[in-house]
Amino acid sequence: MVKIENNNKTTRNHYVPRGYLKFFENNSGHLIFYDKNIKCIEECNSSNVAIKKNLYNAKEYNKEVSWEDFYTNAVDKEFPKLIRELISYVKNPLIQKPLNMNNIKARLSVNVVLQLLRTPERIYSQREKYNERLDQIFRELEEKNININRKEIQEALEKYKKDEYYKGIMLRLINDKPRLKKYIAILLNKTWLLYYNNTNIEFITSDNPVILYNFIDKTVGLCNGIARSDTFIMMPLTPKFLLFIAPNYYMMGFLKKLYDNTLIKVDEISVVENCNYRQVENSMRQIYGNDYDLIKRYII
Repeated sequence: MVKIENNNKTTRNHYVPRGYLKFFENNSGHLIFYDKNIKCIEECNSSNVAIKKNLYNAKEYNKEVSWEDFYTNAVDKEFPKLIRELISYVKNPLIQKPLNMNNIKARLSVNVVLQLLRTPERIYSQREKYNERLDQIFRELEEKNININRKEIQEALEKYKKDEYYKGIMLRLINDKPRLKKYIAILLNKTWLLYYNNTNIEFITSDNPVILYNFIDKTVGLCNGIARSDTFIMMPLTPKFLLFIAPNYYMMGFLKKLYDNTLIKVDEISVVENCNYRQVENSMRQIYGNDYDLIKRYII
């Protein structure tokens, strides 16, 4: 089980690291973002986006817990450092496979997996099934005529249907250490590329930056799964760099044989545009970049 180091009950929970978003700020230190719900483009500080109140505050066995420090220590502090370290390897002309350096691919995989799992979309993805299962359990209790009256059953049902109890179970489940190790191992067994954007159109990011893209049916989302053999995994690291993780058999294995762990220079705007459109589609509500005209290209 993953240990929660302490109960720092912060109510403003950032589910995308602020240090990561800073790479997408403009020269004045602001993000340009588009909100799909209210359909407007605004400028803001990276500290004020990708936040959900009390997202990581929960209850386990009637005890209040917080996962804020877990994510702060596991992702928020580490991820920006890893990105800078990777870029430093890219700048060294003697290094041909930057993703092979200093165990950086394994360290990045931890951050990619945790970022994929920590969003509101993932945390609340089983809410309906959870409620259905609770209803089933309490129906069975009633049918067995055990020594609990109907009022007590109803009160217990209402209690455990509350948001904090659901999150207590879900956050513990998705951050279970053996489960995380399994996901990380799956990622590490794939073909990794680092795209360098050599065009005048930069990569954008969003409030759900890790994309699972099915290249067969052209869909994005959690339904595709990281273990599937028809799924690309993409995550922009900066406006100029993007992680691209592919199945080993893709292109009959030639991609892995020729380019695994290498830097690929992207000169075609269409490749960047495709990644950006998938980012917009994958976003929950907001997309982020460093320029108004850049964001306007992707308003749908």
